[in-house]
Amino acid sequence: MRRRHHARRHPGRAHTRRGGLPPEPAVSAADSIPTLEEVTAGWLSEVLRAAGHPDAEVAGFRHVPVGTGQFGNCVRFTLSYARPQPEYPATIVGKFPSTDEMTRTMAVAVRAYSREVGFYNRLRSEVQIATPHCYYAAVRDHGPEFVILMEDMHPAKQGDQIAGCDPSLARQITLALVGLHGPTWRDTSLAGAEWLSFDDPVELHNAIHAFFRSVLPEFLDRHRDELATEQKDLFQRLADSPEFPISPPVGEAFCAIHQDYRLDNLLLDTTRTPAAVTVVDWQSLTVGHPLSDVSYFLGGNLRVDQRRSVEERIVRDYHDALLDFGAAGLGWAECWEAYRRASIFGLATVVFASMGVERTERGDELIATMARRHTTHALDLGAEEFLD
Repeated sequence: MRRRHHARRHPGRAHTRRGGLPPEPAVSAADSIPTLEEVTAGWLSEVLRAAGHPDAEVAGFRHVPVGTGQFGNCVRFTLSYARPQPEYPATIVGKFPSTDEMTRTMAVAVRAYSREVGFYNRLRSEVQIATPHCYYAAVRDHGPEFVILMEDMHPAKQGDQIAGCDPSLARQITLALVGLHGPTWRDTSLAGAEWLSFDDPVELHNAIHAFFRSVLPEFLDRHRDELATEQKDLFQRLADSPEFPISPPVGEAFCAIHQDYRLDNLLLDTTRTPAAVTVVDWQSLTVGHPLSDVSYFLGGNLRVDQRRSVEERIVRDYHDALLDFGAAGLGWAECWEAYRRASIFGLATVVFASMGVERTERGDELIATMARRHTTHALDLGAEEFLD
């Protein structure tokens, strides 16, 4: 995995980067936000020139769909140049709004498009987790108009959450989170960043709870034959919980979290040993407890029998690595309780994903898989005690 090396900060100390968050990069073509149909060779040329290839002139291009994103529509551009140079990218990946109106509406409501653009323009250079190089990212307000052009990570392939992964790869993927959580540990400039926050978090939490209650009956009816009674009861207990505790209390343990860290949002290059892991789909980025990402990944991306046999060891290894990075102040008991509490988040996510985006055959299979794994995870950990 590619790593960027940064000076280590004082262990455990809350910090703000000098001058606050870095400004968004200057662009030329750039301030335009074309749809996929409006992309031209001239626009691609200007973007590449602004991104460090001053003489690039795209003579032509073609594109094909790539990936299975829910909120975004991703394509691979194959480029030809008037004067080819070895350093020019032969292919790049473009990300555009979903073609489904309901999905776009949901994405704007949760600020998915502006969060991802914000990550690439403001935060990517500050973290040590592997991500694609970004040539250009722009959004109008919170969308739906947005576009991202990024490095094509071929031959890496999108992971498959339905198939899951083996425990060794799961450990590697979990430890990679230290490269996100460590550099942003207790970063007060992130905690107050407008592009990462909502005007009234309490009002938002209440609205999310109300939405969950309103759509849960349809969700349970749709999946009535795929869930055991105790699993369906757990969803209902979450809906009826006054506090709706879908995230662990943060306290002093806060950092940037991906919040949708799963195999479908990872690119895996298995031609390398160990496999190279690149993280994409930063549309749910927020500030929260680091164990939210860890619990969500392990609970939803391993077969239940595999997860039961390795999860505590992997969480301990993650905890040790986070402390080694310099993120002091998170004891093991607090870490494990936060991991247990965070297992509830998967229940909320699977309901929202099911009811808020365009349905596909694979999407339905994925939702059923997530629902079974996340409810079993929460029950295994006794997380229902946090719903009282």
